[in-house]
Amino acid sequence: MNTSKASLGVSRNWIPGSGVRLPRFIKAERMFLSQAHDMLPSNLSQRDQPLGTVVLEATFHFIISRAIPCTNPNSPEQCSHLPPSPLLGDEIFDEATGKLFAQPSITYYLRAIANFTINDTGAKGSQETFQPVTLAPYTEELPPTETDDFPMEFKERETKVLRPSLLGNPLGAMKVSLQESSAFAYDTRSTHSHTTALLRLEFESASPSSNNVPKRLQGLSFTVFPLVRVKTFYSVKSFPRLPSQSLLDSFSDMRLRDGIIKLETQYVRDASWGYRFNPESQATATQASLAGLSGSIEGFLDGGNTRKLMTGEPGGKWISNWAIPIEVNGRLLPTFCSSLVAHFFTLIVRVKVAGARQEAFDFEVPLQAKLIPHPHRWEKSVNDSCNIRELRMRPISARIHW
Repeated sequence: MNTSKASLGVSRNWIPGSGVRLPRFIKAERMFLSQAHDMLPSNLSQRDQPLGTVVLEATFHFIISRAIPCTNPNSPEQCSHLPPSPLLGDEIFDEATGKLFAQPSITYYLRAIANFTINDTGAKGSQETFQPVTLAPYTEELPPTETDDFPMEFKERETKVLRPSLLGNPLGAMKVSLQESSAFAYDTRSTHSHTTALLRLEFESASPSSNNVPKRLQGLSFTVFPLVRVKTFYSVKSFPRLPSQSLLDSFSDMRLRDGIIKLETQYVRDASWGYRFNPESQATATQASLAGLSGSIEGFLDGGNTRKLMTGEPGGKWISNWAIPIEVNGRLLPTFCSSLVAHFFTLIVRVKVAGARQEAFDFEVPLQAKLIPHPHRWEKSVNDSCNIRELRMRPISARIHW
């Protein structure tokens, strides 16, 4: 008996059609992985079975490359690796083909074919079987997103004028910015994920004198409302480019599953502030100090008639940097992208200011999630491959009846 095996990866998605009288569905099936594997020589074992049945078993393992073969050299890096196995949204069963479609669905199969010959009679036959497997490839953190390419989706900074009341004189301008944080990282045993968001506050006083600014800033308090947004794009045609919300308006074959994970509200009081001079003000102040020193020397040489150089207070701004912990209970699908399915995250943060006229700053920045090997368990043989054996697959059995 000889056997051959292959691993298959298939996307099966559906979206509602435009039917008026009867509901119509538009379905799409895309095979993105078809990799054949050589069967290594192995000893076949026969188990005790009832009369008339012979069962031969051969165990095996193989390695699947994490990279997806792609003929498009401009394909984004996010779309060049094997996706995990999600099954989301409403499911429909195609009775004609016996296949399940979802919103979206990514399924992996192991196919084995056994060819055999019965020596006594010379009869030949073959058996073919499919076994679904759950695949969770390890992922890596990608470079930070170029948010300028998605101006309608992300907001990293905002500036507002603070006032003591609606009709009060301006206290100054406050600029708040949020950076893309490091990715959520979890392994096969993790029960939660966490990262840290970096907020930066910059305050420029409207008053030329900064003597009372520290007291005003210490009187402010802040409330931080963080959310994690989960966006799953799925389509019945290949994405023309990296999926985004703006693409929904022009690409009718794509849909978006949009979800929100609420996080713990955080309160910041007595924030630490530091003052930083503007570069041009610092250079002016240095030149003024040198000019004042030169004038003093000239005045001493002139008999004590010193010159007084009147200079204004150097300009600058008050700065406060915060590290906001972000923690999500439970496991997340990693960030991934394929030709028909893409799964992304964003971090949404609202910062409310109290102690002046109530103001709120809103942000949305990219966020990633990655699956990493457990630190105390060897699970991966090479960096660019995924070892199916670690998924605890059962051996494929070929049952031969005569």
